[in-house]
Amino acid sequence: MGRIPQSYLINRVVTLLLTVLIAASLIWLIPRLSPIAPADVMLARVGAGGGTVENSEQILADLRTTFGRDDPLWLQYVKYLRNILMFDFGLSTATFPTPVSALIANALPWTLGLMIVSLIIT
Repeated sequence: MGRIPQSYLINRVVTLLLTVLIAASLIWLIPRLSPIAPADVMLARVGAGGGTVENSEQILADLRTTFGRDDPLWLQYVKYLRNILMFDFGLSTATFPTPVSALIANALPWTLGLMIVSLIIT
């Protein structure tokens, strides 16, 4: 067996980084194309539970600030990429105020277990 050519390794690493950047960009872009903001959905969930929400406009403004939706789109994207590089995935909009990293940590053992079982079966 010979050595792996350096040009091949560079090509593979660049392809990997480009694929990750495109995937991360799509993950950022798709929710922003939705006409419904996550803060509106979160507030509607509280109202659907039979409760009343006082100061809903102030709560919506605070949630938009928390999720960074007040910033221009380009700044939101730059902050998103910076946070990904620092492994800071922020707060979940589905299970607010749970950090996304906690959700990943809870799902990771099950994911690894399924992966190991499928590798053994394969």
